[in-house]
Amino acid sequence: MSNEDRLGEPSLFVCPECHGPLWEIEDGDMLRYRCHTGHAFTSEAMLEAQSAETDEILCSLLRAHQQRAAFTRRMADRESESARVDMAAKLQERSRECEADAEVIERILESRRGIVAENGATTKQN
Repeated sequence: MSNEDRLGEPSLFVCPECHGPLWEIEDGDMLRYRCHTGHAFTSEAMLEAQSAETDEILCSLLRAHQQRAAFTRRMADRESESARVDMAAKLQERSRECEADAEVIERILESRRGIVAENGATTKQN
């Protein structure tokens, strides 16, 4: 990329919208970020976007673990009905592990919501 085509200095961050590389642009006292597709963020907007993305990822992860726990419980019940006790026990254990993981994720989300409420941020909460 030639100097006149550069948007700024390459940053270590990715665009919260398209996940492409971001350039950091010094604009007086303000830092701005822009990706090659045109998404642009102030520093505050970047924090908000990253926070929202984190919450979405955590909510998705929580749902995945809750569904895995329910699915493995269902499989364990079917194995028990078929008198496959060893497999049922393994599946029950896997279900408990997924439930424990989901509880950890729930605590992280609750903690994040408390921080957002304290700071008065307007991040979208699921």
